[in-house]
Amino acid sequence: ITYLLGMPGGPSATSVYLRASWSLGTTQDRYITGGEGNDNFSRRILAGNNLKKESFDVLTPHFTKAALTKLHQTGYHRFIDGYDTFPDGFKRCIPVFLANILY
Repeated sequence: ITYLLGMPGGPSATSVYLRASWSLGTTQDRYITGGEGNDNFSRRILAGNNLKKESFDVLTPHFTKAALTKLHQTGYHRFIDGYDTFPDGFKRCIPVFLANILY
């Protein structure tokens, strides 16, 4: 939290507190939101992307739609041992993990 709040031009305090799942108080929680895109902004800073470089907002490695279709058809269990035992939420992350590993 301190790191994000100390960034010149960084995300708003409200966004940082909400990202950390901190309460803003009962009245404030009803009326204050993080603002669109601030969570992604915070994530990119926490990932170590340099705020002053053009590459700050570059997408992480990812598969094309055609490649994702092929992976789904082939089955992730053929690439990852125990895939069928993973929780559904974790399974949704697998394409991103694979893209980053292959990159």
